[in-house]
Amino acid sequence: QAFLSVTQSEITSGYVSYFGQTFELNAHFREKPLISTIVLSPLFALFAWRRYSRREI
Repeated sequence: QAFLSVTQSEITSGYVSYFGQTFELNAHFREKPLISTIVLSPLFALFAWRRYSRREI
């Protein structure tokens, strides 16, 4: 929500203030969550498959 109302002065300073909190404007702020999702999703799928394939139907 904060990134939808960024002003030109906030762009030049590199920071946005939203409800008293200051956030850095970084184009790659979603890089870490993307990498961890790519790595952890197959691991969680394997864990779930092993766990639920042992159940009796």
